[in-house]
This record gives sequence, C-alpha cells and structure tokens, in this order.
Amino acid sequence: MRTAFLFLVFLATFLTATPAAPSVENESGTVQHVRDEIKELERKQVQFPFDADLYFILGNNYWTLNDKEKAIENFQRAVLLNPDYSSAHWSLSVIYNRMEDGKNAILHMKKAEEIFSKTEDVKSLASARKMLRGYFAKYEYQPEDFEARKGFLWRIFN
Repeated sequence: MRTAFLFLVFLATFLTATPAAPSVENESGTVQHVRDEIKELERKQVQFPFDADLYFILGNNYWTLNDKEKAIENFQRAVLLNPDYSSAHWSLSVIYNRMEDGKNAILHMKKAEEIFSKTEDVKSLASARKMLRGYFAKYEYQPEDFEARKGFLWRIFN
C-alpha cells in the first residue's frame, strides 16, 4: 500500500512538473525565441567556427522551425567537424527519413549505430538497431546492401 502511494505521489509530481512541449506553429513568441537563439548562435560561430556543438544546436533550432534544408546543412557541418558525433548522425537520419530519403536515413543511422557500439552505449545502440529495422522494412533494403564490398554502394563507388 505504501509503495502504491509513493508511486502516485511520484506520478503526480512528474505530471505537474513536466510542461507540455510548446507548439511552434501556434506560439509566435516561441518562434521568435528560436529565431533570436539562431541569430545569437550564428554570431558565436564567427568566434568558434570549429565548434561542432554550435552547428548541432543550430540544426536543432532550424529543425524546430521546420527548415529541413538548414537543419541538414548544420548537422552535416557538425559531422564534418566531428565524424563521431552520434547525435548529429541520428538527427540527420530522422530528417532524411521524414523526407523519404531512405538511403541517407539508413547510412546515418548505421553510422550512429557504429558509434554507439564503440562507446558501449547499449540503450542507444538498441534504439538505433530498432530504427534500422524499421528503415530496412520501409525502404525495402537489406542490411547487406550497406555492407562494404557487398552492397550497391560498393558497386556505385567502384
């Protein structure tokens, strides 16, 4: 009985303390806040042009504004500066999937999977593999299509 009571107290605290995510489309104040943050981050890029985190945060802000092209551009810059930036690969994969670009969605999720495997991030690794299974089914690819020296990517580049 005491455990059930503690769980209910925890649940009530969690539900009241967690605000709902703002809807960017409906709240012009939120949109303006994101745009202001983008301007500030772009100013910081002048000082820190090789900071992958700045590009990643900018990508997230552009994604919030539903500007897929600028989001992709900034996530790609983050990946160029830090090829093992798992969150940037993950984000690129999600955007490409939303754009119905299965090949790029799979390529970036496979890179994220590889990074999670190296860092032994078991939870993220499991999530990446689950996403990949969904992508392979959705886009009708096979995992071996993306393996070195076996799949169509090897035939394209050689």
